[in-house]
Amino acid sequence: MRSTPRLGLVLVIGMALVTSAASNAHAYCRASTCAEGQLCGPPPWDDPACKPLLWKRPCVGVSVQVDASEEVPYPLAVGVVEESFRAWEQPVCETAVPGPPNIHVQNLGPILCNRIEYNSNAGNANVVVFRDATWTHPDGPHNIALTTVTFDTRTGEIYDADIEVNTHGFPFTTSDNLEEVQTDLLSVMTHEAGHFLGLAHAEDANATMWPNYTSGSLLPRTLAADDIAAICEAYPPAEEPVDTARCNPLPRHGFSPECAAKQTEGDCSVGRGAGTKEAGAAVPALALVALGFVGARRIRARSARRGR
Repeated sequence: MRSTPRLGLVLVIGMALVTSAASNAHAYCRASTCAEGQLCGPPPWDDPACKPLLWKRPCVGVSVQVDASEEVPYPLAVGVVEESFRAWEQPVCETAVPGPPNIHVQNLGPILCNRIEYNSNAGNANVVVFRDATWTHPDGPHNIALTTVTFDTRTGEIYDADIEVNTHGFPFTTSDNLEEVQTDLLSVMTHEAGHFLGLAHAEDANATMWPNYTSGSLLPRTLAADDIAAICEAYPPAEEPVDTARCNPLPRHGFSPECAAKQTEGDCSVGRGAGTKEAGAAVPALALVALGFVGARRIRARSARRGR
C-alpha cells in the first residue's frame, strides 16, 4: 500500500508489445526498473542497467480486504487467493539446485483498508481488494484486474504489491464446470499473483501470464512451461527450502489492517518488516508499475514518486 500521491508521468504501452504466440520456454517477461518496461527471456538482457523486479525476502504477506465482494464472499476469496499463490510456489525447477521456487506468500488475515497505498512512515499490507461499486482506472471496462507494484528504482526490490479485481465490470465465477464458467476468479488471480511476484506479460499464448483472458477459460489456472521458467529464473531454489513456519512475512514498517489515515503512532501495526529503512540510511527512489489482465492487450505503467 502507498500513502503519497501519484505524480504525473503516465506511460501507456499498447498491443505492439505482444506480437508473438511462441510456445517455447523463453517467451516469459519480467517487469523491470526501466521506463521501457519488461525484460524478456533469461539473462543476460540487452541493457544491464535495467533491474528485474522481485521480492528480496523469501516470505511475503498478503491480505484480502474484509468486505470482499457480493459475488465472492470473504472466505471463498481467501481460498482462491491462497490457491493462486500456491500455483507459483509448487513447480519443481530444473536448475542446478532442483526444487521449488524460493518464495512463499502467506495470508496475514483480513484488513479493513481498501486503498491502494504504500506507507513510508506507517504500517502496510499487500492487499487484494474487490471493486464492486465502481472501477475508476483509465482503461475502464478492459481491465479485469490490476496489480500495482511499488519498487526501488535502483535495485528492483519490490516493497509493496496490491491487487484490484474488477467485480464491477465482470461476472466472476469459481466453478470448475465449464458450462458455468464466466470470468474465472482463480485464473485471474493466478495471473495477478504472477504480477505480484514481479512477472510481466508473456509472449506465449498458452501461458498464465499471457495478457488476454478468454471468457469461460480455466487454462490460466495451470502454469505453462513458460510460466515455470519465469518463476524459477526469478526465484531460483535455495539449498535450504523456505521454512514457512519461521520466515518473516511482515511488510516494510510493519503490518497494519488500517489505511495510513487511520493509523496513529504505536497503534494498528504489528512488528517491523525485514528490510525496513533505519535512521541515517539512504532514501531510495520509488516508482509504481501497474499490470493486469485485460480484454484488449494493454499494459499501463506509471512512474510515480519519490519516497521511502
